Amino acid sequence: MNKLFVNKTHLKIIILVLLLLLGHLFYRNGKIKEYADERIFMDLEDSIETLGKMNDDIGKIILDDVVIQRDYHINNESIFALDILDDEIRDAYGLDLYSKWLRFVGSADYKIDCIVEDGRLNEKEKSYLKALHMYNKEVIDAYDKILGKYGLNELTILNGKHKGKNTIKIYEEFCKSTNKISRDEKYKILREYRPYEEKKIVENISMEEAKEIGNKIFKKLFPEDEVVYREDTRKNESEYTFINQSSKKDDHNSYRIEVNKTDGDIRIWKNVQYHTNAVSEKVMDQKGKEIAALFIDDTYNCYKKEKHYDIDNVHLIDRIDYNFIKKVDNIYDEMEEVKISINRFGAVDQLYLANPTGKVKEIIKPKLKKEEILSKIKNGVIKECILVRMRDGQLVYEVFVDLDHILYTYTFDANTGAHKAFGKSEIMYFNKEKDL
Repeated sequence: MNKLFVNKTHLKIIILVLLLLLGHLFYRNGKIKEYADERIFMDLEDSIETLGKMNDDIGKIILDDVVIQRDYHINNESIFALDILDDEIRDAYGLDLYSKWLRFVGSADYKIDCIVEDGRLNEKEKSYLKALHMYNKEVIDAYDKILGKYGLNELTILNGKHKGKNTIKIYEEFCKSTNKISRDEKYKILREYRPYEEKKIVENISMEEAKEIGNKIFKKLFPEDEVVYREDTRKNESEYTFINQSSKKDDHNSYRIEVNKTDGDIRIWKNVQYHTNAVSEKVMDQKGKEIAALFIDDTYNCYKKEKHYDIDNVHLIDRIDYNFIKKVDNIYDEMEEVKISINRFGAVDQLYLANPTGKVKEIIKPKLKKEEILSKIKNGVIKECILVRMRDGQLVYEVFVDLDHILYTYTFDANTGAHKAFGKSEIMYFNKEKDL
């Protein structure tokens, strides 16, 4: 009798646990579906726009034979955000498909960075860029065609008229269309080309060390949370990638983590954001200050605060990026950068830390003086001249010159005086944001 009673009690406990788990699963799926309906068109529209900009850049690279600024970079944040959301949508809606186009273009920014690094193009690199340009155009055309089929366009999405209009059906149809494009034999090079393998990535950081780096960062961000890692199925040749799964019930602190195998630089991205009340810009700034205080000291300068607005409400700030760089002995060090993003719900959306291990070589003073560099400028009004240690360790002078009321940057090797780059000024480390 007692044994039967115990067995029934155990059975009730098991049933209760299963009910709780199922309840949490339905709650989570409901939240993800709500999030998907809110974000999917926003991220997809931004991703398609990114492909257009990428094609513009590819055209310049091929035509100009790679006259590229050293800070050249294709911003694929929206593609990455959609890649994460794609996994969640597939689980929540039971879709049996993978978005191959995301895999093709998701790594394109890094591949292009590798291609332009040495300032020259070989035939294989040209073939990859031409194929990517053609592929992006087909994906953009497929997107426009499917939107047209459902009576939508960029304007209707901006005005928020897309909500509730077959969101997942459109997304599924778009993925099937682009997957068909991806299977075309002429795009085989997009799957197989790996410029980073040819460059022989040096693995100075092991997987265990990468996890330790991630652990250290998370303990600072969320000291009350247990850090639990699970493998990320998406492989990246240059970085270790894994997911931190928060021990909290709603996984508010679940992030994807990328740790560079060569230098240990870490980047974390919020995996899922459940919607709560939006906070003010003042609160976002305060959160940014709090996070900054965990990782930097007063030798860092916040040179840029960038606001990103909601696609459906141009007056609503969706995210704010805070960019910091270390300045020591009047030298701005790109090997000591920190980037913090706070979303409109007051949560850390992204965090990037260069050199979290603290292993950076001492900066050797330049051979040339500032005056020797400034003497090379023959036109315009010189506004500023700074010393910068680049990511590859090279020391350069950046001279900011006003030419017809437009600010341009000349870049010179600080030891040889060789002219390295010229272009419109975009990154100005000497700026100082008042809010941070």
